[in-house]
Amino acid sequence: MRVLIIFSALFLISGVSLTAQNGSVVDTRDGKTYKTIQIGQQIWMAENLDYNIEKSYCFAKKTENCEKYGRLYRWEAASKACPEGWHLPSDDEGGYRNPPSNYFLMGMQAFFWTATDNSSHAWYRQMRDGSGHIFRRTRPKSWGMSVRCVKN
Repeated sequence: MRVLIIFSALFLISGVSLTAQNGSVVDTRDGKTYKTIQIGQQIWMAENLDYNIEKSYCFAKKTENCEKYGRLYRWEAASKACPEGWHLPSDDEGGYRNPPSNYFLMGMQAFFWTATDNSSHAWYRQMRDGSGHIFRRTRPKSWGMSVRCVKN
């Protein structure tokens, strides 16, 4: 249930007034500022990460999509992408690209990697706009998905 509340809050943050503390963090690696939200004892990024690292890219290879939606990361890159003092959430803490380059569901669904892997696959969360459902699934680590970091 806690996972459902956290991911629901993250997914709805842009249009819903929440009773949680909001703030921001500056990624010193590139100077970008991200909104944050405190949910319970955890502080989460309330926006998708947009740190340019190898094995990350923009939806449809368009820079404006990175600015609006953040970058997509292969799991290996996602596990290294969070700034110092932050981490990729585990499956317990708990955008997308279908190889080779078919992008879909932009603006309608959200896909977020977790730090928990399972051999050649890793766990992720999927949310659908307006459905209220959060799905827990695995996909190949080569797929591109969004990243939301959690403060250590």
